Amino acid sequence: MKKVLLFFMVCVGLCAKVSVSIAPQEFLVEKIAGDTVSVNTLVGTNDDPHSYEPKPKQLKDIEKSDIYFRVGIEFEDIWVERLANKYKNIKFINTQEGIVFMKNSHHHDEHHHSHSHNDDVYNGKFDDKDVKDRELADWYGEWKSVYPYLKNGSLDEFFKAKAKADESKTQDEYKKYYEKGYKTDVEKIIIDKDGIAFFKNNSSFKSKYVYKGYKILTYKSGKKGVRFLFERVGDNDTPKYVQFSDHNIAPTKDLGHFHIFFANSSQEKLLEEMENWPTYYPIKMSANDIKNDLIHHISGHKHDNHHSHNHHDEHHHHGEFDTHIWLDPVNMQIMAKNIANALSKEYPEHKALYETNLNKLLLELDELDKYNQNKLSSLKGKPFMVYHPSWGYYAKRYGLKQIAVEIDGKEPKAKDLEELVEEALEHKIKIIFVSPQFSSKSAEVIAKKTNAKVYKIDQLSKDYINQMKKMTDAIYDSLR
Repeated sequence: MKKVLLFFMVCVGLCAKVSVSIAPQEFLVEKIAGDTVSVNTLVGTNDDPHSYEPKPKQLKDIEKSDIYFRVGIEFEDIWVERLANKYKNIKFINTQEGIVFMKNSHHHDEHHHSHSHNDDVYNGKFDDKDVKDRELADWYGEWKSVYPYLKNGSLDEFFKAKAKADESKTQDEYKKYYEKGYKTDVEKIIIDKDGIAFFKNNSSFKSKYVYKGYKILTYKSGKKGVRFLFERVGDNDTPKYVQFSDHNIAPTKDLGHFHIFFANSSQEKLLEEMENWPTYYPIKMSANDIKNDLIHHISGHKHDNHHSHNHHDEHHHHGEFDTHIWLDPVNMQIMAKNIANALSKEYPEHKALYETNLNKLLLELDELDKYNQNKLSSLKGKPFMVYHPSWGYYAKRYGLKQIAVEIDGKEPKAKDLEELVEEALEHKIKIIFVSPQFSSKSAEVIAKKTNAKVYKIDQLSKDYINQMKKMTDAIYDSLR
């Protein structure tokens, strides 16, 4: 009887299970929930969070979970979708809700490998003589519609941010506006040398298309846009007339997204369409990536027509956005609130406890932020060197500059190493920070040539407060 009672007492505290992607989330959950839940953490200290694959035992633990807390890292794009389809009983919560993701800094310094862009063209201001003919090859690739993501709520954060940036419409009004704009029954488009394939209702239809020139349009706002016109060859079930618009006026291989217009009436009739502009992103981009791209480019762009929302035209891929949001204590406060809210809804009997613990945790994180601010306030603008570019949010929060050794997720080549050595010497770098999840070989080479030290810091530590202070102290000692 005593054994049964003891088991019951333990079970009351620990039978509820939740899963998280990384240890800093585990830190937040345990601080808020105490012993009311047990936490299953997927990514270990020595695992690369970007390319991680859950182990069979972890998948079984996830199956027993009431909640899975996401954080926005790349492996979730594949695995969470699979898990959500398989385990309908689990609630998938975005702990990153309310955080605007930064563009990733892939290169080791800002002045290297920079892309030049014509902002005037993005803003609908260009000379007609600069418009050039384009081939279908400009849009080669596999593309998916954003409309399903609008319908399932994945873009709601964007509409909220849009309403905050431009109060001419409410969040709901923006959603209705974009719903009309994005609406389409074509879920996917594949464009290759043989033409355009349209996918809808589990069927696909493909035709060859020939280029028929371009048309420059001037809108009520005074801004201009260009539609590139194509016409189907032969008879088929595909649209006879197709027009592309992507905020470019000349040939390019770098596309982030495009709008496409199609009909069987005529090119002239299609040119009159201003309210419906089906929009497509690369097939590999997740809903989170697309939402973040939309949010990232809100500033300064107001809608009067489908061309006035301008976005960056770089080709997007995994790693386009910096996913290391937890390395900013202020972001951790937002994550903590999201976690507490989800826990209170799932386990309402513990709501008072969660609110009390959340307030204590917010104070701890606030004290950490103040500690960092006080230590680093005199070092504004100074650079520090890391192997993996994970400290972008931290650098932005405290006015520092991150120089990354890793380039586009790869070890630097010999020439890049030479440039990094020059940068380290130029900036008098004393410490190169590495983490247990990544190789330190290149960092050690640079350190040896510059008389710097290699310093290990765990960006995925559950001992969050102490690790963050350790980072701040090391930066302070190396830059003062």
